[in-house]
Amino acid sequence: MRASRILIALSFVAIVLTLPKPYAGIVRFAWGCALLAAISYILARARSVGPAPEVVKHLEVALLVIVASRVIGLWITHHVY
Repeated sequence: MRASRILIALSFVAIVLTLPKPYAGIVRFAWGCALLAAISYILARARSVGPAPEVVKHLEVALLVIVASRVIGLWITHHVY
């Protein structure tokens, strides 16, 4: 279990170290979504529920969190600094 966590973390590090900054952001996002979708699919199958709604639900929440964190970060940057 720990080895898989380290490998996943290192995969993101590899993306950052090997790709130019604009591409790294896009690839990190896509890789994160692919991992989230795969894990959601595996867990949904293990729980005997429909995988498609579970994957969509988790990807929607992830997108909401990413957008909210960007908006909050921009607000802090604009109003604090």
